[in-house]
This record gives sequence, structure tokens and C-alpha cells, in this order.
Amino acid sequence: MRSRIVSKRYFEVVSVAFLLLVLVAELGFFARRQSQTIDEADHIFAGYRYWQCGDFGVNPEHPPFAKLVDTLPLVFDRPKNPGAPCASYKTGQSADFLHGHDFLYSNDAGKILAETRFFAASFTLLLAVFVFVAARKMFGGGAALLALVLLVFEPTILAHGAIVTTDLPVTCWAFAAVYAFYRYTQQPTLTQMIICALATGLALAAKHSGILLLPTLAILAMADFWTRRRTHAPAGSGDPRSEWKELLISRAVPLAVIVALAITILWGFYLFRYSARPPGHEMSDSISAYIQDAIQNGGVHSVLLSKVIPRLTSLLPESYLYGMANVTIASAGGRQTFLLGHLYPTGQWFYFPVAFVIKSTLGFLLLLLLVVVAGPYLWHEKKRETLFLTVPAAVFFSVSLTSRLNIGIRHILPIFPFLIVFAAGAAWRLAGRKRAWMYVVVALAALHCVSSLKAFPNYLSYSNEIWGGPQETYRYLSASNVDTGGGHIDERNYLARNRITDCWIASFGTADLDYYDVPCKSFPGASAFTSNRFAIVPSPVEGTLLISTSQLSGMIWGPPELNPYGPLWHVKPVANLGGHTLIFQGRFDLPPLSAASHSTEAQVLASQGRLDEALAEARTAVEMAPQRMQCHLTLAQVLAKRKQLPQARAEYREAIRLAELGEPGYYRIPLWTARSELSALESPR
Repeated sequence: MRSRIVSKRYFEVVSVAFLLLVLVAELGFFARRQSQTIDEADHIFAGYRYWQCGDFGVNPEHPPFAKLVDTLPLVFDRPKNPGAPCASYKTGQSADFLHGHDFLYSNDAGKILAETRFFAASFTLLLAVFVFVAARKMFGGGAALLALVLLVFEPTILAHGAIVTTDLPVTCWAFAAVYAFYRYTQQPTLTQMIICALATGLALAAKHSGILLLPTLAILAMADFWTRRRTHAPAGSGDPRSEWKELLISRAVPLAVIVALAITILWGFYLFRYSARPPGHEMSDSISAYIQDAIQNGGVHSVLLSKVIPRLTSLLPESYLYGMANVTIASAGGRQTFLLGHLYPTGQWFYFPVAFVIKSTLGFLLLLLLVVVAGPYLWHEKKRETLFLTVPAAVFFSVSLTSRLNIGIRHILPIFPFLIVFAAGAAWRLAGRKRAWMYVVVALAALHCVSSLKAFPNYLSYSNEIWGGPQETYRYLSASNVDTGGGHIDERNYLARNRITDCWIASFGTADLDYYDVPCKSFPGASAFTSNRFAIVPSPVEGTLLISTSQLSGMIWGPPELNPYGPLWHVKPVANLGGHTLIFQGRFDLPPLSAASHSTEAQVLASQGRLDEALAEARTAVEMAPQRMQCHLTLAQVLAKRKQLPQARAEYREAIRLAELGEPGYYRIPLWTARSELSALESPR
């Protein structure tokens, strides 16, 4: 008997070690094939400035914890600073992106990305360990191994598991916090309370969505108390007042202590300092000014933004509040949403349910359906476990239905570990009751793994077989579901294989094309400001065109009538690179693209102080596309810089008029910019 137990334990240890090694290999191979993604330079630059200066005014959109961990190796490498002292940078999203690009490419970008991604992957490995430990505690060793298999081969986890972003860190620590609270309800000791507080604090300091842990833990505390009370108390027993007193002592007070300690940990990541920037320096715009501008000119209506956040200044750090405001503005204001081949002016409540069905493997979806079969057994035998796995997933998922910011399934990544453990527990419960179910469970787990392996290395653009796989996902979803700007290595390899040097590219990101040896001229977009390869687009344009599927979808530009790449929807590409980039060859008449290139050139020249040249380009853009709101906005901005204020005001008003003629939702950001800048020109000085 003893040898059998030892043998079983040995098998478990070897299996876990093997699966973790597989996970490391998958993350490593995927990361090596990714060029810099759209947010990485910004996050890396911010993390290094935190270590270097304690300047939390850089990239306040995300709390500092994950960025500090990811950039820890840079503290020892001491890379070059892009030539400015601490706190000398103007704060703002555009400025952060440009500074991040300069920082990354003025150093050894490949080395920095490799080191920071290695540390980013540590959160994924920790999550895998937490999932195994939690599943083992809740459902036993067999369910734990099944849960680990599901996580190790989950495409969405793999797509974001070794990239310098905040989605995996908050997923890791939110799951750890809930599991720690589960352990506390089983064994209410001071140690368990501190562990829960630590995990909660780290989740809060990883991403602003971590704040959803607070209502989640409160719901769990009450639900677990009343469930156990009703289960174990004799019928008709108990005084309501004594029950409330017991709830207060056993759940409410400990939870209050956990929250207080977690917020203290959050303050620690901001050096227990309210001010976002080092002493003597301030944000370019105060929180109150930023919120007021969003409400008045951005058209954002949110009680959280107008009433709650301004009253938290004595409770939370300035940078954290600034990020909360930013997240609220993005979520309440929304962005264009591409779903099932249709472009919407703002987010849709059904976006995340549909995206989940498209981007989950068929094996995993079918295992989740087994929960329905096993539900009665689980609730009868595992009430607490059912609560602690379903409530957090329900809270995060329910909140996502209200968000108008629909740019990727990564925003509901925290639900995955809870669903994985719950599905594994339910499946293993059925497998233990009947041998036939064991065959079904093994088959579905194998289907999950095979589907993931078939998609390698295109985890980011993964969709299951019903939707056509990674090559076809762009027809239904966009943004970080298919492309985060990390495809330049694939593009370089394709061009080299086919000996193509004369080409055009519309990328979705800010990576340096020269660094990745992509010889193409750049179409209008963010890369125009971070690359030397931007050029005026002739009409017609001829040759090889590399078009990001996110650019093609219109989520940046608007519907086909506004999207300069819209005509290419009806052209069959000659190649499809991993679902993130389509290759077209031929002669294409794209006049709006040519106008947009003149407008972009005007912005680039204006940023360099070459205002006469910028004005000429801006006027050319308006002449070519008099109905394009963005062209008038660029002309207004150039005129304002030249102090030609009456003409600038007229162009701002024309830009606003054109936007309001159509669907304003497609112009939310430029319309906000136009109103804000016009308001500044018209306000008394």
C-alpha cells in the first residue's frame, strides 16, 4: 500500500514537472517569434522609470507592480536613458508611447525584450502552480492534473503569458487571492488572512480591474457564511441577531482587515506617496481637469468618474486614481468594436460571450458543458468549492458585459483559471462515477491539446475549428484577438523568402521597422511617428501591400466608407501571415489613403517644428478629402501652432460638424480632441 502511494505521488510530481516544462517551452517559442507588441515599449519604459525615479506619472493607466517585476533585470543592466532627467517628461499617453519607443530602440531592444518577457512569464508559471494546488485541494490529484493540462494548452493564456502587459499578472493574483480566502474560510488563522491580503494587494497593484476582487470577496464571505449556516444549523434554530453578529465577527471583520492590508500594500508600490510624480513635479493635467475634460468634451457620462473618483483622493494614490479615471473613461466612452464581420461605433454587451466561444477550444467548451451534468453532484458535495469558482468568474464576466471597451478577450482573462478548475473538477467527478465518462473526459482534453498544438505559434489569433482557425479569426474579431503589432518577424521572413524589397506596410503598433529589417514603406498610422519609413502614398499605389488585419477591420478608421483600407476587404490576399497580416499584390486605387498620408505627414512635420511644410501638407489633405473629419482636425492643429487662431477655430468647427453629421461614435477620440482644443482656444487667458 505504501509503495502504491509513493508511486502515485512520484507520477504526480513527474507529470507536473513535465507540464510546467512544456509551458515554459511554449511561452519561450511564442515570445521569440514576437516582435515588440504595441504596449510593451510603453510598459518597459514606465517600469524602468519607476525604479530609476519613482515617477508614477509615466503610464498611470496601469498600476506599477507588474511593470516593476518585468523590468527588474534592467536595474542591473543599467540601459541608457533617452537623455532627460527624472520627471522632465510631459505626461500623457502619446508622450509615453514615444518615450517608450525611444528608450527601447536607443538600447539593445532584443535583449531588453528577452529579459523583461522572461520575468513576465513568471506570472504565468505561478498561475499554473496556483491552479494545480487549488484544484488538488478542492477536487483531488486527478482533477488537478486535468486542470493543469487545460491551462498549459489554453491558447489565450499562451498568447499573453510571456508579453510585458498586465493581463496575466492580475489573473494570477486574483486567482491566488480567491484561493487564499477559500483557505481562510476553511482555517481562519492570522497566517491565512495575511496571505489573502498579500495576494489581494498584489492584484490591486497589477491592474485596475483587480479592484473587482473587493466585491467578489464580499459576496463570497456572505454566500459562504449563509450556505454553511443553512447546511449545518438545525431547522428553525438560530436568532437572526446572533446570526448577523456571527457574520460580522467571522467574515466582515476579517474581510475588512484583509482589504485594509491590501490597500496598504497598494500604497507601498507607490512609495506611500500621494503625488504621482517626484517632489516638485506635477502631472501635465490634474485629475480634476482630466475628468472635467472627459465629461464636457469627451461626452463621457459615469457616476464613478464624476462622483466617486474625486472623493477618493485621501484614500488612494494620485497615479492609481488617474489610472482609474482613464479606465472608466475608456470603458464608459467606448471604442469602435469589430465583431462577427460588423463594425459597431461602440462596445456591445454580447462581445465577450461571442469572443469566448470563438477563441476557446472546442474541447474546453465541451468540458464546460459537463458542468451542467455534474452540477447537482458538485452542489451537494462541493458547495464551498462551487461558490469560490463560480462567483469570481461571474463577477468579472458580468462587469465585462457593461464595458464599451471591446478590444480583446484578454480583458476577461481572470475568468479562465476559475473556469478551468471548475471544469476539471466537474469532469473528474463524472469520470470517477462511470468509466464511460472517463473516456469522454480524456477525449475532450486531448481535443483541447491537439487544437492548441495545431495553432502553434499563432496563439494570439487562435479561433477554434468551427470558426476556421487562426487564419480566419480576423473575419470575426480584431485588435488583440488577432494582432498586437508583434508580427514583424513573420513579415520579415516572408519578404526575405520571396525576395521582396519594394513594399508598403500598414502595421498595428509602434515597433521599429528598421530594427526588424522590414524594408517596406509605412502607410499612415502610429508607426509613422516611430519609423523612418513613412512615405506619402501615391494614388493608385502599386506593388506588395502588407496590411494588419486590425487596420483592415476598420476598428481604427471606421466603417468602409471611412476606412481607407476598406476596398481591400473585397480583394483576395496572396498570403495570410498567422492571421495578423494579409499580403496583397497589384495596383490599388485608394485615394483616402493618399489623403490620410498627407495628413499624417503634416502631423509629423508639426511635431518637428516645421510648420510651413506642415501647413502645406495639411491643406493638401483637405483638398484631397474635404469630407474627412481627421484632415480638418490636423489642419486646425497646425494652424493653432502657427498662431493663426481664427482660421484654426474655423477648421476645428468644421471637423466637429463633419463628425456630428455621421455617427459620432466612430469619431469619439478625435471628436473629443477637437472639442477640447477648440475649448482651450476659446477660453479667456
